[in-house]
Amino acid sequence: MASSSAAAVLVCLLLSSAAIAVLAFDVKEILAPEPDFSSFTKYLTDSKVADDINGRKTATVLVLDNSAVAPLAGLSAAQLKDVLTVHVLLDYYDPDTLHRLFKNKSAVIATLFQNSGHAADDNGLLNYVEKADESMYFGSAAADASPDSELIKVIGARPYDLSVIQVSKAIIPPAVAGGSDASTSAGGNATSLAPKAGVDTATSASSDAAAAPGPAGEKKASSAERVVVVGTALGLAMAMAVFGAL
Repeated sequence: MASSSAAAVLVCLLLSSAAIAVLAFDVKEILAPEPDFSSFTKYLTDSKVADDINGRKTATVLVLDNSAVAPLAGLSAAQLKDVLTVHVLLDYYDPDTLHRLFKNKSAVIATLFQNSGHAADDNGLLNYVEKADESMYFGSAAADASPDSELIKVIGARPYDLSVIQVSKAIIPPAVAGGSDASTSAGGNATSLAPKAGVDTATSASSDAAAAPGPAGEKKASSAERVVVVGTALGLAMAMAVFGAL
């Protein structure tokens, strides 16, 4: 009887571990086969922002190719991390979900910088707009900024967990670009996500996106994803073997 109980516990642990593994993703695995994004990938890695992304359940990363990263080169380490986290949206988006979710063709979207609690005013938020020709743009929601970074294409995605999208230019909030402190003072509160007039706020795109078709041009699973799937299969096989031995 005791051996049966122990076996049941072991099976539960194996299945739980397998389920957790399936949820994991790695933004660097998506970007690794793309040499045009090597500089941005290095910035994500060196700043540890890649680890922050991989620790999330959902994220959309706005990435720059090597020809567009020059504005990041002169930033301090702290400024660079702030800017990189501005390029990480807290939910899953691709062109289809953006077009479908935001009926007003505009939205205020929270970023990882906003989520840190360090962003002052609207420095941690992005404005999104879709123009009449269906082109899509992002930009800082801070005062005196405009959405002028165009969505170019989807680099890779795992619906509805991780989306990696190329944009045309770096999004640098004015407070960071001006060299001033973009963070709140100690004990300060992050800006609330109050809706602006005529603008949607994005807080639950992934749950709504779950019923939508996958993005066009979706890539095959990365090598890391194939590894966790294999690991899951091995876990299930081990569980079956334990039951068979009872």
